[in-house]
Amino acid sequence: MSTNTLNTLTDRLFETLTGIKDGSITIENAKAVNDISSTIISGAKVQLDAMKLMKKSAKLPAIIGITGSVEIIKGDKKDLYEQKVAFANQLGYDSYSAAISTLNKDVFEKRFKNEYKLSN
Repeated sequence: MSTNTLNTLTDRLFETLTGIKDGSITIENAKAVNDISSTIISGAKVQLDAMKLMKKSAKLPAIIGITGSVEIIKGDKKDLYEQKVAFANQLGYDSYSAAISTLNKDVFEKRFKNEYKLSN
């Protein structure tokens, strides 16, 4: 397991805050730590967003600090809509609405559920 996780990053950020308070870290150095941290967090977010577009489940990136696989498809309505848009794009349509108007909504939904192995 990687020792560089978002949990360890959070610890380092709090250590930096403490260092600012006690004077052992300059504001300039703290700003550099903040900039680097923001880049790391953005990278982790991109990885998670990419996983949402994948089928079924996926292994979490090591930086998250959790081992094993997670179910990706089960999300809020916005995530589900974004997955349907991505699926429509995979089928060659420019948008979700273009796919359902061409295929018929029931046909699209059936293919989507079959592709992602959804039960309902």
